[in-house]
Amino acid sequence: MNRKIQIDRLLRLVKEKIQNDPKFNIDSEDGYTFVYNNTVFGTVKEQEKSILIDRHGSSKNNYGSIFDNWIKYFKDDQNLEVFCPEGEYYCQFEYRHLNVEKSPTHLKMYIPLDYNHIEEGAKQLFKFLSDNNILHTSKISRKIRNDDIVIRVINPEDADKIADFVNNNSYIQEGLLDPLPFAFSKDRIAFASDGSLSYNEISTALITRYLIKAKNNNKLYRVSSSDFYNYVSEEYKKECSKEGSSEIVEMLKALDLEKHRDGCRDIISLIIKSQEPGFSYKDLIDHYKKTNGYIEDMDIVTKKLIEIQEEKLGSRELATGSLKLVLETGTYEYFTRENGLRDYIKHSNYIYLLKSNLNNNQIKLSDYVNMVTDEDYYIKTH
Repeated sequence: MNRKIQIDRLLRLVKEKIQNDPKFNIDSEDGYTFVYNNTVFGTVKEQEKSILIDRHGSSKNNYGSIFDNWIKYFKDDQNLEVFCPEGEYYCQFEYRHLNVEKSPTHLKMYIPLDYNHIEEGAKQLFKFLSDNNILHTSKISRKIRNDDIVIRVINPEDADKIADFVNNNSYIQEGLLDPLPFAFSKDRIAFASDGSLSYNEISTALITRYLIKAKNNNKLYRVSSSDFYNYVSEEYKKECSKEGSSEIVEMLKALDLEKHRDGCRDIISLIIKSQEPGFSYKDLIDHYKKTNGYIEDMDIVTKKLIEIQEEKLGSRELATGSLKLVLETGTYEYFTRENGLRDYIKHSNYIYLLKSNLNNNQIKLSDYVNMVTDEDYYIKTH
């Protein structure tokens, strides 16, 4: 379904709820939840909205829950760990050899599948990720939603591989649901970059604030996708320029996200850009790299890291060994604090990208270090 049609339909639904249900208060937790649910379940079939795939007997094959079946299917996989975190409502799929703290700097892909395709489709999708050594932390919701499968990757090249697989898999294509309307989408896959925040929660909050203002100003008759984006753009300009009182500030207070103001700005900026006619997948990747401190040149960073560690530890062998230990254990204390090295590596996506590059190029760490520290190589490539 066309994105504009989806958004207009959502806004019309909430507007009519406000107008026709005297008990409904858009400026309440129930109002926010109503908007959120109708965003993430927007085009899911009515009969599938109540299905819980983490419950026994919900599998098409009638031998346990779909969550259980995924855990059993991947239990001996060398690269993939599948589990259900206690107290959560999703099934986690994670590259088994990360051994580092989960990075908030990721590119998020939404690949939603309907009930009839989610069990087998997820098996095919995550087997592809495992077979190709793709680093990721991902999850699948217990409910069928327009964002039920979420894959988080660090390397945009890995996102390209996944998208190519999905686009050429007829079974997955057959079961794909419409992408989320407020996220950028390409070939029915939605993309977002939201750090440790939630893209859906921020977009829901914006819609809710917009409708509260329209109701309070007796302007519900103007509600539309174009008017909504005009509202968001104006409030974003106020927030960035500090001119006047921005409703974004009030929104962050309501969500208890004041300390994440910069991250929220980045998400709102992407929400605005994603609906612009000329905004492309390349623009999305550029936004992701810019807002997440993405390391473009791994060679330079690795060369500098080894030089600092070698000076501290006394030899190239020990310097390379310290990097290997960090890759294996996720313990950054093996790096010196001098020159800000430890903090820089810890708060960047370097370790993830290094693992990804070593996997993609099938190269040993020692060989890679020897290559990037070779002066002839460095002069030729830089």
